[in-house]
Amino acid sequence: MQGGHGVPTPDLIRRYDRSFENLMLALPLCEKIQIYDNSAYLDVLTPLLIVKNGKVVIWDKNTPQYLKNVLQGYVLQLQNSQK
Repeated sequence: MQGGHGVPTPDLIRRYDRSFENLMLALPLCEKIQIYDNSAYLDVLTPLLIVKNGKVVIWDKNTPQYLKNVLQGYVLQLQNSQK
């Protein structure tokens, strides 16, 4: 892992982990959640997770594992509340 602009690796790791912690705090406050993969060729955005008014609209089975690890509990909670 390399940092940009001279950011030390320990700071990158801390910020990376904190960004996901903050994401999990923010998700329950949102009426609409849209998470996209923008790594595809030609800047094509692939929706990975779309939530509207507490209902999972899209949960792509091809979501990268690192993101599944972060979001899976939240998505399962929403899906169980929809039943």
